[in-house]
Amino acid sequence: MANKQKYTNTPFLTYGEIPSSNTANQVYSVLSSVAYDRRIYGIGVTLNDLTTHTQVRFYINNGTSNFQLNLNSIPSSSGYSTSVGVYDLFGVSTIGAYFSKQHDQISVPYFNLPAGWSFGASTTINLGAAEIMGFWFIGENYDSTNLKLTSNKFFQEVSFVNADSTTTKTLISSSVNDRRVYEISVFSSDATARNLTLKLNDGVTSRTFATISVTANAGNTTTISALDIVAHSNVYPIFAKQYDMGGQPFFHLPAGWSIEGNFSVAVTSGASIKFTSNGEIYE
Repeated sequence: MANKQKYTNTPFLTYGEIPSSNTANQVYSVLSSVAYDRRIYGIGVTLNDLTTHTQVRFYINNGTSNFQLNLNSIPSSSGYSTSVGVYDLFGVSTIGAYFSKQHDQISVPYFNLPAGWSFGASTTINLGAAEIMGFWFIGENYDSTNLKLTSNKFFQEVSFVNADSTTTKTLISSSVNDRRVYEISVFSSDATARNLTLKLNDGVTSRTFATISVTANAGNTTTISALDIVAHSNVYPIFAKQYDMGGQPFFHLPAGWSIEGNFSVAVTSGASIKFTSNGEIYE
């Protein structure tokens, strides 16, 4: 009997790292193997080190051996500076021979990682005690013969005022359902630009993945638009790698995960910065 068509079903978002105080040139597992195939749409790299790592090797592992795929130069402070976004490992030209050969129905590239296979990485530099190189993987699992569809919509608002200071607040709360995030917009009545740190929380640990500047008076004048975080170049390697059938980018937020943010300096007294988020729920 022929196999049934297998669909990607559950979205996955996974974090791995070359840890602080690492051993130079040691290969660290950054994406563990699982018992099912996976479709990978994006790999973003963050680095909270003021030194650029010019010899970062990326490997694929078949369960027995590591095979080097490419050599990367990861810019200092990737994801930790408003001027340096998340490093787009999936989209870098030196890995295109592997990662840009398959495309979905609307021509978005992906890479099929077979069950039992994993990824690893190494760097020639020793990271300090508070320094980490993080790897973010975005995609879908081939774990069902049924196609999973979105049903209801969600909408959430949160505001920052002077009294919030630099406190981290939840921009999109965790849920028991997977969600498709289409929009995170920022409106500001603050006459000063503010640096925003964005974090992803897996229900246990909150980790920085991008830093962006919220424009002064974003959305508050006829000449300055509200800030579109999903489309922002600093978060593109994570937030805008998947598209719906209409060509609109979205971000899969798995069940149990949330998105957080905080400002490096308090919002001006009397002003506010408001976030609105919306999307669809897989239920």
